[in-house]
Amino acid sequence: MNGIILPGEKIEAECDCCGEFVTATYDYGKLVLQSGVTVDKVMRAVCDVCGEVLEVAHQSVHRISEAKRKSYVKKNFRLPQPLKDYAEVKALELTGEARGAVEFLVRAGLRASQRSVRSHKALLARLSSLQDPILSLPGDSPETILLPQDLSREMASLQKELHGVSQSDIFRRLLVASEQEPIIQKEMKSAARA
Repeated sequence: MNGIILPGEKIEAECDCCGEFVTATYDYGKLVLQSGVTVDKVMRAVCDVCGEVLEVAHQSVHRISEAKRKSYVKKNFRLPQPLKDYAEVKALELTGEARGAVEFLVRAGLRASQRSVRSHKALLARLSSLQDPILSLPGDSPETILLPQDLSREMASLQKELHGVSQSDIFRRLLVASEQEPIIQKEMKSAARA
């Protein structure tokens, strides 16, 4: 089968763990992603010296994508329409696409928060003191976003540290903060380039 890697095939690859080029053998097995999600039946090249996974075969990429998608946490909330409009305009400026704008901006805010203890504390202070008339408008626009597990945990951490502020209010505050908060703006620009 042309292009499909079979168990037992060998490659030469650099192993960060061993600090040198080594022989690695392809085989099916589990792969643990940085998010903690475990993916079964992944064809991966494993270092013959230390057992470190060095490469994933192209034929298993779909399994990894599917596992990531299944691990996402769905969040439903309501936004004032002007805030949704802001998110769409901002996303359009950065990515050329308005679809998924709210999710894009919320993820950028949560990623900015998890970058370091310092950025987390700075964003937490900004969110807790944020005052804007748009925050008092009724949530007349339903929104559903998907968050990876790590961002869902970051959201839970913010909610705990903001002492009972609802997730919906945190999402709204992240969107408002994204207008002027440098750490969120930097994250949005970085995500737009990716």
